[in-house]
Amino acid sequence: ELTAGRTVKIATVEFLSETFLMPALGDLIAENPGLSAEIACSDTRVSLAYGEADVSVRLSRPQEGRLVGRKSGEIVMTAYRPRGSSSRDWVGLGEELEWTPEMRLSKEVFGRAPLMRVHSFRAMQAAALSGGLGCVLPAHMAEETPELEPVAGYAPAVREVWVIYHETRKMDPVVRLAADWVHRCFHRGQHQGEDSRLSVA
Repeated sequence: ELTAGRTVKIATVEFLSETFLMPALGDLIAENPGLSAEIACSDTRVSLAYGEADVSVRLSRPQEGRLVGRKSGEIVMTAYRPRGSSSRDWVGLGEELEWTPEMRLSKEVFGRAPLMRVHSFRAMQAAALSGGLGCVLPAHMAEETPELEPVAGYAPAVREVWVIYHETRKMDPVVRLAADWVHRCFHRGQHQGEDSRLSVA
């Protein structure tokens, strides 16, 4: 096996790791004896050129020079507020993520600056529930939370999911294996009937 004795390092954000990658990690190891895996979660982008990770899974298309990307799916983001509430107070992501489609949608829906900022969707979900705040969440997370209801009249935001690696490593068997596995992780979600949170590419 070309991958035996090697470690594959996948860099991503916590949301994608816990929702899509970790549930399928056992399959990756079982299908590739001798391979070990490391999932590194951070909001800071790693350098694929310098080998800080073999592949990266991002919520946007790569813009850097020598990166190769493959779109694996789309995450649907919808505006919610506590059931029965008309409050415009809301919880958002950190200022460094003002550019994201979900933050732009939040400002359109709630029409003011966020009352609170957090750094993950799970924290946002908890803050919305405990503080009675509006938010924009991945649809599947809100579906877990009957205390929240969609805000009518607004189209959802959509984030593209891309698996990315450096072009100099496109023939590396570990990189190709990891990229294919990540792509399957998102199709796996679709096969399990989770259409409302993900469309596959």
